[in-house]
Amino acid sequence: GPYTFGVGLITYLCSKEIYVMEHEYYSGLSLGIMAIIAVKKLGPAIARWADGEIDKIENEWKEGRESELKVLADAIEAEKKEQWRA
Repeated sequence: GPYTFGVGLITYLCSKEIYVMEHEYYSGLSLGIMAIIAVKKLGPAIARWADGEIDKIENEWKEGRESELKVLADAIEAEKKEQWRA
């Protein structure tokens, strides 16, 4: 099938030195493998932590917005009372 063809083609290209792999190729290959492993292993834990931090910030903003709305609503009510008294 296609996998056998791909492996055979890569083997042919490497053995006939049509595709030359130097030291940088192996450095890039190992860096890529380490990056994939890091994403697979650490990705979910970092995502949970980041989601928690985002939720904290979102809750702080929401509480601030709600308290500001309450202060403004109280100020409107106080102004209505003052207008009624005048």
